[in-house]
Amino acid sequence: MDYSDKNIPLPSRREYTKRLLEKVESLIKRMRWRAFFFTKDDTDTESDTSDEEQHFADKYEFPTKRTPPQIEEMIGFEKDMMEMVENIKVRPVSDKFQSTLKKDVRKINSSDEIFAEADKTKNLYKMDGTSYNKLLTDNVTQKYKMADETVVNDIEEEFNDIAGKLNIKDRISKTAERPAFITLKDHKENFASNPKCRLINPTKPEMGRVSKQILDRINNNIRAKISVNQWRNTASVLKWFNGLNEKSKLTFLIFDIVDFYPSISEDLLSKCLTWAKTYDNIRDIEYAAIKHARRSLLYDNKGTPWVKREAYKEFDVSMGAFDGAEVCELVGLFILNELRTKLNVDSVGLYRDDGLAVMQSHSGSEADHPERRSSKHSKLADSKSRWKQAKNQLTSLT
Repeated sequence: MDYSDKNIPLPSRREYTKRLLEKVESLIKRMRWRAFFFTKDDTDTESDTSDEEQHFADKYEFPTKRTPPQIEEMIGFEKDMMEMVENIKVRPVSDKFQSTLKKDVRKINSSDEIFAEADKTKNLYKMDGTSYNKLLTDNVTQKYKMADETVVNDIEEEFNDIAGKLNIKDRISKTAERPAFITLKDHKENFASNPKCRLINPTKPEMGRVSKQILDRINNNIRAKISVNQWRNTASVLKWFNGLNEKSKLTFLIFDIVDFYPSISEDLLSKCLTWAKTYDNIRDIEYAAIKHARRSLLYDNKGTPWVKREAYKEFDVSMGAFDGAEVCELVGLFILNELRTKLNVDSVGLYRDDGLAVMQSHSGSEADHPERRSSKHSKLADSKSRWKQAKNQLTSLT
């Protein structure tokens, strides 16, 4: 099937009307809340709550589940919007491509076989259910073990306790149990005879949404108070490089942190948070929320929960987690601070899991093997760092 991601089948009239009504209702709901707070008397907003209660009044951007009150000034507008939806007219469309696309979609939906996506390409592979389930089971059991029911209950109880203390229990949703799936690494050798897969866990702890905002605040405060280069895009790396003087006299080194996400242990994260407390007022409940967001479960296609074999208390920094990038940024700041204070380099920076360092007063042999002097700092990330000369690569950028 030769299709593009931009090829979208035309919806039926019923489906189109349903989606349109959902969007209109969402718009009206948001406008009602805006109008409600805009017209609300200032005296109604006064509160006798303490500073502590005011701090926890922050809802971490979770929308309320309550229905907004009717706003008298909006009644006419809402009526006109609904009439507009009711009066929409549709006409039949005859298009050969859309007809073919519709038939193929119907064929896929009615098929008993499974269409598995490739890992790094847009290829799709049709497999029978038995073969797919075997690959999925093999990949799950390789790194995971079945979770006890007590573990699931403990996570849920801890979630409810933290949500209650953060005053968001009426807003935050329970973590949705989404079944894991695999993508096929068709770029690997011997793919046809020995297919390799990537296991994807789409179940994301909802507390990660809270942790993301807390960590974002912490990271911003740290970046504002210490002088390190944590680049967030290619442009910032080039700006740093172009600002260096006498590049021909500098020795450039590149390194990368292998398996950055899975290499972050609970002990390392605890060290990073303890260090971060010197730059940000991290409350105990915020600390607990960050730690709870690491308690991750994987569900198979039968709804059975699994946990990582070697993880303590289901600890996991998974790719795709709501706060995964922020956790890595915090660890990156910690590593940069250690390198800056304990490794004799003129400048060092990180772009995600890739690093650049500048050395000026070292011989070539010493610069070629900085791991001799920085191995203990690399262990802080529980990962291996590979260093090599990059002068020619960087010079080509100028």
